[in-house]
Amino acid sequence: VPAYADAIRRPMRAPPGTAFQYGPVPFQVFGELMQRKLAARAEGAREYLTRRVLQPIGLKVSSWKTGPDGKPRLSGGASMTAREWSKYGQLILNHGQWNGRPILDKDLLAECFKGSEANRGYGITFWLPMNGGIDSEGRSGDQRAARLKAIHASGPIIKAAGAGGQKLYVIPSRNLVIVRQAARWALTGSGFDDAGFLALLSA
Repeated sequence: VPAYADAIRRPMRAPPGTAFQYGPVPFQVFGELMQRKLAARAEGAREYLTRRVLQPIGLKVSSWKTGPDGKPRLSGGASMTAREWSKYGQLILNHGQWNGRPILDKDLLAECFKGSEANRGYGITFWLPMNGGIDSEGRSGDQRAARLKAIHASGPIIKAAGAGGQKLYVIPSRNLVIVRQAARWALTGSGFDDAGFLALLSA
């Protein structure tokens, strides 16, 4: 995971919107962008996120890894309990509202759940397993998307994927948030399958 300043200096590999490659660099570029925008407030991306989103919903981050520049890693650096992560899922489920109070703009939040031409299975930091495309394991998700539609055809599934195969599912049609934790040392999903797991909800 590069430092913010190093990430923003990385050369562009393809014209915007024409290729998909998942990795930490875009998150770190976003951190540099936020740092520049928030310079007048003497605030960084983590402080802004905490003030605007995490504190209002009572979400506590257990720890946050930092990069070589001492700044928080925005790509997989935050650790929290399943209960705390589920609060974020509930915020997404409620279209950015918390106890009736708007925390995130509903229309802007909805933009996160639209795939792109480069990968219809990924929005803005969220995976869209019902859409097919490239999945969170880097493989074609078309077959699994078909399986998901066969067992759950009543609406979209929104997914965030963490290190070691950790998952946060938001299923609006069922008013449901699911958190799956994993061993901290694991580097892959160890064969975990979205469709196989979510099929149990319909069993």
